[in-house]
Amino acid sequence: MTTLCTITGIVRDRAGNLLANQEFKFIFRSGVRGSVAGVLLPETETVNTDGSGNISISLYTGYYLVETTVEGKVWRFTIVVPNEATATFSNLITQDVIIATDSLEQTIQARNDAVTAKNEAQDFANATEILVSKYYDSMAELLADTTNFAEGDTLFITTGKTSFKVAPSSELSPDETRTDGVKLYEAGPTFTTRARFIAAIGRNQTWPDGTIITAESDYKATAGSTQIPDAAGFNVIPDKNRYNVKAFGALGNGLTNDAAAIQAAFDAVEVVANSAQWPGSSTFASVSPEVLLPDGGEFRIDSTINVEGHRFVRLVSDGRALIVGNTSGTKTVTAFSGSGVRYLEVEGVQFNNLNKAFVISSGNLNSSKYVFRDVICDSTNLFLDTDTYALSRSTIVNFDSCVFESDVVQVAQAYVDCINVRDSWIACRSSSTDTFHVNSLINFSGCMFIPAGSATIGGSWVRLTEDNGAGGTTTEQHRGVHFSDCRFSNEGSNHTIVVNDYDVIGEEETLTPTINFHACSINGFHGVMYENGNSESGLVYLLKYPASVSFKDCGFFTLGNAEGALVAKTDSLVANPHDGFRIDVDDTTFSNAMRAVGATTTKQIARSLRSYIKNPDPYTFRDILEDGHLSIAATGTTGQKKATFTIQTGWTNASSRTPITFFLFLGGQGRTGGTTNIQYAGGAVYLVTITGVFEASAHKSKISFTKLHGGAFGNGETSNADIISMHFGTADTGNTTENLATSHSVTVAFGTQMEYGIARIEPLVTKWSRYWNVLRG
Repeated sequence: MTTLCTITGIVRDRAGNLLANQEFKFIFRSGVRGSVAGVLLPETETVNTDGSGNISISLYTGYYLVETTVEGKVWRFTIVVPNEATATFSNLITQDVIIATDSLEQTIQARNDAVTAKNEAQDFANATEILVSKYYDSMAELLADTTNFAEGDTLFITTGKTSFKVAPSSELSPDETRTDGVKLYEAGPTFTTRARFIAAIGRNQTWPDGTIITAESDYKATAGSTQIPDAAGFNVIPDKNRYNVKAFGALGNGLTNDAAAIQAAFDAVEVVANSAQWPGSSTFASVSPEVLLPDGGEFRIDSTINVEGHRFVRLVSDGRALIVGNTSGTKTVTAFSGSGVRYLEVEGVQFNNLNKAFVISSGNLNSSKYVFRDVICDSTNLFLDTDTYALSRSTIVNFDSCVFESDVVQVAQAYVDCINVRDSWIACRSSSTDTFHVNSLINFSGCMFIPAGSATIGGSWVRLTEDNGAGGTTTEQHRGVHFSDCRFSNEGSNHTIVVNDYDVIGEEETLTPTINFHACSINGFHGVMYENGNSESGLVYLLKYPASVSFKDCGFFTLGNAEGALVAKTDSLVANPHDGFRIDVDDTTFSNAMRAVGATTTKQIARSLRSYIKNPDPYTFRDILEDGHLSIAATGTTGQKKATFTIQTGWTNASSRTPITFFLFLGGQGRTGGTTNIQYAGGAVYLVTITGVFEASAHKSKISFTKLHGGAFGNGETSNADIISMHFGTADTGNTTENLATSHSVTVAFGTQMEYGIARIEPLVTKWSRYWNVLRG
């Protein structure tokens, strides 16, 4: 209820003399209209002081312009009538302003007189601000004026009940600009838009206690408070660092479409963000206010929030607020969309029933950063779409402590420089979709991967791709997939973890991409193929060869079916890997993986790529088994075994050959007569060299070997594991020399009276042959 307030006091002029029998006009400028039943507030009331300078008048709560004429000069000042029964006249004055009508010099002199009056006149002691000011009848008149004012001076429009302050000349986004280029901020207390009101708060604009502020609806300023309540006293406009969407009309009841209100909040934020440019730089400071979703509300949106060109987008809640697409049950709404977004921060917000949560890109602005913290998402087709490589490349994306529930189809289609996913729960739907489809360096730390039900053909957790989002491909250095301290659980079956569709870049450097697992726990892999009809599948599935794959300190609880393995490739990838390609598996992981597959021969930790797991020298040896072991076969001689492998003589050509010297461990096991138990075993160690020679007018490769250790074993010591023949080719016998080539097949036939045989290579010197020209001096 608006109160009729009785105002009394003594009025003096600026010299301290009583203003007896002086007429004062009180012109009503703002207030809460319609709140006093049956009372029509007058536009102007007039009252005279008595012979002793006393004034007495009764006014309703509101904002008034007071006008009187002293010594031929018009005095104008403002008062705010409080919602109280009585008040002292001098305590209500907010502007003590003298208007000189003749010249700017007289106006400045009048201002000086007013300062003196403020200091000397007790009844004016509470005036809060004295500024050079000017009144205009219209906005057009104000903008056409060319009077020279200083920064911070206030200009009033009497008919519009608003004011403007002179802005700095460096201001890039003024509210208005005069015809002579002078820039202006709207200063209230009546604002043309709510966004300008919010911007004024951001510039630390203040109003006296009780001021009624009009900005598309009424607000009352509270002295000493960082919040601006509405006229009813409910705090809905927060401090300058956080804008509550309810101040812009959002209801958060889950029934009303709040899209327009949320849009208005972000538009108001952008007004402030655009005014925060670093001095002497084209860069804007990160001082944008946050947009708050309060009170655990459910904010329904039926259309997209457009943040096109918004440099700073910050959305927060208390962890309980929900943004939900239209309630029709169909996932058709994209929540936020826009390019040119340099900083995006989302914290404590839940998302549900959306086609996409964010379609956001930076416009390739350098040092762009998107952060999602404590976000929960469910029933959404795609959470983050960064549009294209060209629009989003120079961006880092962080997911911290997020939860993506089982009805999320994809978390990200991203074409950014780096993605970090930390301490997050990823339980996306098992579908023929890659949960993360990225052309990025992506790092996971402390995450939980929980497949929802049975995996399906074509599904993976991460697909590293050359796709650029625009229908083409783009490759560059520093791409890869890295997991640390993650758990891959089995709730039915597991997806392929990583699909590599990114070819190695710079084969001489083999910089990218790399795929690494460190201290991960992998449970119950693998239920289905990534590609239907392929002969094998694996935790890592190669459509193209990366630079390397690495496992360190990983544990397994069951590994694979007959087709599953650590690393597999598509059958259509028939070419051999590049020189130096290696699957690094440390001893701990190798031991755990071998125990996980067990003794069943149909389960292996690798199939077509076995020779690259713990390969002691991937530049030299091919067609071996894991950890340097050789595959054993029988020869045509009973009790004799053979092993065949391939050597690379040079990195890419024969003239750049690598010196090949290695230890060869040979062993065997035998029986005694017709007994069924293996009773005897022994072995031998050889030093082998494969050198280049010039023989019979041709360059040749030549095999030489020397026995270092070993002896006979078995019944009567008639068994041994000695070399019978070591030669080129795959037959039981062959030549020790062969025309020089970039690669050779080598076979070792060994053993006498052996039931089983084993063979393993250990290089004497391991080096990358690409360094050979440097190392040879």
